[in-house]
Amino acid sequence: MGDYWLTQFALEALGWFFIGAFGLALLLATWLPKGVKAKLIAVAVLLGVTAVPVVNQYREYQRAQAAAAAYKARLQAARALLAQRCAQAGEKIYKTVQGARGVFLTNLRPFDDMSRPTEALDPAGDGSTGPAYITTFFAGRSQENSWSTTGRNRIGAYEFVETQADDGEIVRYSDERKNLAEEDLFFEKLSSTRVPRRSARFGIEWSNISTPDDKQLWIAGNRIRVMDLDTQEVIAERVAYVMDQGQGSTSGERSPWSFALYNACPELPKLHGRYPQNYGLTRNFVEKVLKP
Repeated sequence: MGDYWLTQFALEALGWFFIGAFGLALLLATWLPKGVKAKLIAVAVLLGVTAVPVVNQYREYQRAQAAAAAYKARLQAARALLAQRCAQAGEKIYKTVQGARGVFLTNLRPFDDMSRPTEALDPAGDGSTGPAYITTFFAGRSQENSWSTTGRNRIGAYEFVETQADDGEIVRYSDERKNLAEEDLFFEKLSSTRVPRRSARFGIEWSNISTPDDKQLWIAGNRIRVMDLDTQEVIAERVAYVMDQGQGSTSGERSPWSFALYNACPELPKLHGRYPQNYGLTRNFVEKVLKP
């Protein structure tokens, strides 16, 4: 706070210095030259020289005001649209299943490069991508009702995860670590085998449901569905939205979609009560439906 007032004082002092310098220059321009014509020329030159930066500064001020007004209008529109979207967001669980041994991932989550915000695949979805997405389903629960991949327990973990390869065959992943107490669980420590048919009855599907209007206002939507693959029945779904209040600003190395997590519906859990967490979002929801 002290630095702020010191800066304000310095700026005010600098402003008065320039006003005083201009007054002195104007006095000299009207006093030193001989004759009325010379005085008028000196005053005109002085006004011209001092007017250029003033005009430029005023134009910059106008541009800044216009940009601020445009941002305010966009943010108001974004908040209004987010309110509409959030009215439809939330978790709906129509049926739960006890003793689910494994799950089938109907689509995987490729690596999502959030450093290129306009190209992000699914900003409102799970923060785990690539192989890490599969790994989350093998994490065990701790006594604090949180889970991690440190491998110290397998309570609440699924036994296997199945996906479909590009050639149409089913790939089954399982955790084959020899010493669960020592090693963290990484994708490289999972074993994978080709099987003739899927054995998991229930599948998990994610999708980006953002519309063009959403994207214009830096809103992203995600839907997770849990389905009975034998009957094609949707037994649970989660719809979520996030919105970047900075409206895509990347100034100061800002990451728009990371900041958007602070404006999420449903609200995301927060680390230390401050930092929203979307890693393992799918696993957290699925476990409410398919109980291992």
